[in-house]
Amino acid sequence: MIPFDFQPESSNQAQEGGVVVPANVESKAALFVFLREALSLPDYFGNNWDALEECLTDLSWLTGSKITLIHQDIPLKNHPSDQRVYLEILAIAAQESDRIHVFFQEQDRAQIAHILAD
Repeated sequence: MIPFDFQPESSNQAQEGGVVVPANVESKAALFVFLREALSLPDYFGNNWDALEECLTDLSWLTGSKITLIHQDIPLKNHPSDQRVYLEILAIAAQESDRIHVFFQEQDRAQIAHILAD
């Protein structure tokens, strides 16, 4: 089961306190910069996958009650291995905590299921 929520493309629901991950994030570096700033990740976030997983699975740094990530598309389209790692980290975090909610567009459901099934 995919631990994400899906919404119609026409619905850009801005959840209270939600962070909208913009479309066309093409590089791992750009994704890390965006997430660092948008989520106010702690200083020890090291701009790598292990650090992102640690930050999203150990929320002791989080000052608010939850994190809501609303994706306009699936980031890292041209980097399938990084795309898969990102989705796996989000899936782990969403399964381990009810304080993380992850939204994608309904049109991306099948592709996400395929990526995570491989």
